[in-house]
Amino acid sequence: MLVDHTQIQTGDSADIHEYDLCIIGGGACGITLAREFDGLNVKVALVESGGFEHSTETLALYDGDASGVREGYLTQTRQRFFGGTTNHWGNLCRPFDELDFKKRAWIPDSVGWPFGLRDLEPYYDRAAPIVQLTPFFTDGAPERDFLDPSCDLSALLFKIRRPPTRFGSLYRKQLTDSTNVSIFLNCNAVDLPLTGNKTAVQSLAILTNESKHFRINAKRYVLATGGLENPRFLLNCNKDIETGLGNHSDLVGRYFMSHAPTGGLGAVNFSGPNTEQLVKRMTVRTTSRPEELEVSYVGIREAAQERLGLLNQGFAFWSTIEELPEDLQRFVDISKAFTLLQSEQGTTATFALTSVAEQSPNRSSRVKLGTEKDITGLRKMQFEFRTNALDRDSMKKSIEFLATELGRLHLGRVRFDFDDARTLPFNPDDHHMGTTRMHDNPTQGVVDTNCRVHHLNNLYVTGGSVFPSGGFANPTITMIAMALRLADHLRSSS
Repeated sequence: MLVDHTQIQTGDSADIHEYDLCIIGGGACGITLAREFDGLNVKVALVESGGFEHSTETLALYDGDASGVREGYLTQTRQRFFGGTTNHWGNLCRPFDELDFKKRAWIPDSVGWPFGLRDLEPYYDRAAPIVQLTPFFTDGAPERDFLDPSCDLSALLFKIRRPPTRFGSLYRKQLTDSTNVSIFLNCNAVDLPLTGNKTAVQSLAILTNESKHFRINAKRYVLATGGLENPRFLLNCNKDIETGLGNHSDLVGRYFMSHAPTGGLGAVNFSGPNTEQLVKRMTVRTTSRPEELEVSYVGIREAAQERLGLLNQGFAFWSTIEELPEDLQRFVDISKAFTLLQSEQGTTATFALTSVAEQSPNRSSRVKLGTEKDITGLRKMQFEFRTNALDRDSMKKSIEFLATELGRLHLGRVRFDFDDARTLPFNPDDHHMGTTRMHDNPTQGVVDTNCRVHHLNNLYVTGGSVFPSGGFANPTITMIAMALRLADHLRSSS
């Protein structure tokens, strides 16, 4: 149901609203969580800063100071209305690799996830229909061989839904019709005051766009406002704990990670008897569902990554070098970009080479608070994007390995259009991860295995911010899988 907050009475007692579960943020994770409780005997509040439509004024609440990124990064990479950033995402999905969940000794500050891919596979398959795709693992793990098992390259399958799934419009009716889920629009979360012993959240303080204050009391709270806003809000909630909620080990906001899409690397020319097979594997394929497409990237197998000390990286091949998009998703409509994948007929085929690279954890890549405040009274973000030497060195070694392996197998040749891959820019894309990372040891993470904030009994965080590592695959399907996992935990522990 939709709550008309303009009619809420204020006062010492009338401004308190009681719920079992309060979800802060109406994006992919918040909507997924709310739907998991729809129809149950659980009273849920879903609190969203925006309305059902885009608002320039509301989006401006994301503004702040940023260094190491392009101008406008803080507002251009996010949306702040019902449906969140799914209002402009491309719907490109694949699960993380098994390697992404592991602690990797060759990566500084790598801590690994507290569980592996196998544990998340059922949630990936539950997440797929939510984004209107077929499951990933129901019929077994996707084929990974590039050509044969002896090759150190692997084929990495992505699924794409056209047009993209817009959570705000697709799931609006279900939640507005719900009898147990209440939607609060144009309501800004401004504080999470704690109980007297500081072991639990007592209430959520809200400021509406009409400057009205009220509170929501709940048994449990879930913060689902995104990889940049989750840490900013926790740091702003510092009336009871000076350093901010969850910041007991000075980790909130640290270890920001994204991906680096890089175009214009050069070209790959396939030739020989395997060309037709390779072209079919590398180009976009339609499925039995006309709205679902599949496309393979090329990756480097786990053993080779460990041997060479690499981060995870995927390569995509495009058939028209002159029409190569500036990067893989951000500046072009993805449906137009994928139409470029029309291969040449015959025994040779030439593709433009692009890649998407993983970023290593970096304590100095972080969200902090500036001194200036927004109109809700919260301190604005001071965002510092930083990279490690490993990030660019891994890009260089990975590109060289791709070329060497294709040559060794007599599959094709790679032409480079740069002098040194270490000079390539590591420009972060729209994927915000790592800033409230998950670890069962409170000195290593902000939240535990179940995404509960350490030292607080009833506050949880979900979204890309809890990822200890980011792989190279787009994170949204993994975020939704994690939200489903959290929903199961909340139901089982109620």
